[in-house]
Amino acid sequence: MRTAGLPPLRLLPGAPEHTVAPEVHRMMGGDGTYWPVARVERPSSTALAQIRIDPDTGEWGYAVSIPTDHQLASDPELSLLAESLPHLLLTVARIARDAAASPDFARHVRSATDWFMPNTGEPWTRPAPAAEWAGSPDLLRAALAGLPPGTHVADLRDSPIPTDLCFYRSDAWPYGPDSLDRLHFVAGGRLVAAIPKIPG
Repeated sequence: MRTAGLPPLRLLPGAPEHTVAPEVHRMMGGDGTYWPVARVERPSSTALAQIRIDPDTGEWGYAVSIPTDHQLASDPELSLLAESLPHLLLTVARIARDAAASPDFARHVRSATDWFMPNTGEPWTRPAPAAEWAGSPDLLRAALAGLPPGTHVADLRDSPIPTDLCFYRSDAWPYGPDSLDRLHFVAGGRLVAAIPKIPG
């Protein structure tokens, strides 16, 4: 699916532009946890738009965009694009329809789709230390409270769409050029955790 000003959306497994370095793949959650749909390129960084998949049930969940370069390891973040693949496709179609009525189609699409790249200034969901969810009556939240010390978590179920989620903006996140071990998604991306590298 091609729209001027947008990255091509390729709903094909193994498309060359969907390939990421093995370490980035691991940090994104690894095999069976996401379906890539588009490579997003900006002058200073790249990201992979993807549909999160619950590895336990096979359920397809939220559409997110995650950096694929050095930015992920040092400044872990993502952008929530849509609640599902159909929602993402409908949003792209609406943007294209609105752009068709403007005098500069490509410029309108580009300005309407900055949220395909994380940290755009869209409303953002604030991460919290996982320990704050200990004892939560919400079973999904409570399960994340047992992740390693220093882990930060966020619940995307009530987040605005699109939204930015920047784990490194938390005062308690361990700043550094290589601070992220991996992202951990629950229930098809409805909840997400950033697990830091343990020094030593």
